Amino acid sequence: MIGDFNAFRAQLVLPAQCELFDYWLSCSIDGAIPVRQVFTPVAIPQLLPHVSLIDVERAGRFRIRLAGTQLRDVFDREITGLPVSDLERMSSAGYWQRACSSVVETGLPMQGAIKSPRITKDHLVQFWLRLPFAARDGSIRQVLGFDACIPAADLQIDLSQCDQGEPDALAV
Repeated sequence: MIGDFNAFRAQLVLPAQCELFDYWLSCSIDGAIPVRQVFTPVAIPQLLPHVSLIDVERAGRFRIRLAGTQLRDVFDREITGLPVSDLERMSSAGYWQRACSSVVETGLPMQGAIKSPRITKDHLVQFWLRLPFAARDGSIRQVLGFDACIPAADLQIDLSQCDQGEPDALAV
């Protein structure tokens, strides 16, 4: 069952994060974690370049089923079909694996902001959101992702404020 996420939503920085989160919540039936079959991508066409769908595989592994075009720009390559562990070679070791694992284990959404995963793009801040999708049996089988990179200068923040450590579940 999903609960009251007002505090979590208040922590989202980008309007697009709020839009995706609100749509994900609207896909919940009777307070349950949304199932992928209820989620309709055509309802959020403006967000699709930033959206990914991550499959939960055996032994706690994850594979990127679909990745929006903006993610290709973030990672300087197509990431559709790659295991999440391959992203670790391009960014903070283990960060994305831990984020996905936490969403699957808790059934709670997560969000954060980190420095861009590419050294050639270290002037960017990557705002991310991970949302669980349940299978019909209630287990988490997919994770919906949202990632947007914004130049730090546009945000007027010090990049040292961006977390590179453990991803935290901020849902209440």
